[in-house]
Amino acid sequence: MIATICSVTLLINSKIKDFIFVLLLGALSIIVNALIFPESNAAHNLVIGRFSGFFLNPNYAGSACLIGFALSYRLKSRWLMLMSQFAFTLGGILTLSRTFVIVWLFINIVAIIRSKKNLLAPMVGIGVLIVVFTFTDTKIFASNRFSALESFFGDGPVETKTLEEDSRTATWAMYYDLIMEKPFLGHGFLKFQKHTATLPGIHNTYLLIIGEARNFCFLNFYRHLFILVI
Repeated sequence: MIATICSVTLLINSKIKDFIFVLLLGALSIIVNALIFPESNAAHNLVIGRFSGFFLNPNYAGSACLIGFALSYRLKSRWLMLMSQFAFTLGGILTLSRTFVIVWLFINIVAIIRSKKNLLAPMVGIGVLIVVFTFTDTKIFASNRFSALESFFGDGPVETKTLEEDSRTATWAMYYDLIMEKPFLGHGFLKFQKHTATLPGIHNTYLLIIGEARNFCFLNFYRHLFILVI
């Protein structure tokens, strides 16, 4: 409830550097998790072979690194921007998130279109990959995801089977009929979040809110978007 009501106020009263600083701490925690304490994931029943640091979930960690990477373009200091981009890219790669890789490439394309000075950012990414492939013990990673990542940049074919495995679109499709069953009131809190024998959890905030709480809460959660449009 606090996040829903107060998120816009928090955004308004926070500076870009505040967000980058917090997200940078998170990215550094991912790096420490992978390079110094890789065994802690198994010890604490976290995802093995994918690292998340303070975020605990590698998908959330990858999203946080993407936000930090995008915001880093707002930094005035060139060196500070490049160093933070290196940290966010390295942290994101260590999550082995497919979404991170795709959106990271998209952000770079948009940044280069806006300014040719941003051509250095992909070089940062190449440097990160060299560090990961050369100096990191690959045994600590989930083998299927890491080999799929290597296939992106190797001479052989891209491992599309691994990339398509556990596709989020297939997961979302399992909930479409449930959403339509209760178009006005929704199914109630936690109904779409919990894992069951037949449902893996919805993994989509938009569908989650519509499915559990329906339209009023959805509009309230994203009211700042409608305010901007008006």
